[in-house]
Amino acid sequence: MKKAGIHDVSSTHFLRHSSGNLVRMSTDSLDLAQAMTGLKSRSTVERIYTKMSIRNQIKAAKELEKLIEIEVNVGF
Repeated sequence: MKKAGIHDVSSTHFLRHSSGNLVRMSTDSLDLAQAMTGLKSRSTVERIYTKMSIRNQIKAAKELEKLIEIEVNVGF
């Protein structure tokens, strides 16, 4: 991290959970997300990455609604 110029602890925390979330989304594996982030508690992994997954699904649904609304307004 120091070689990359990242010294802020919050940045390392962000990177840790970003990588865990990417693993969770791409593999659907909580075990792999747990191993990648080094979290010891399975319940913590489930709580964090299930919540993130739900947030991503809601965000995707909102984006889809926008696209559908655009198509309806344009007359497709």
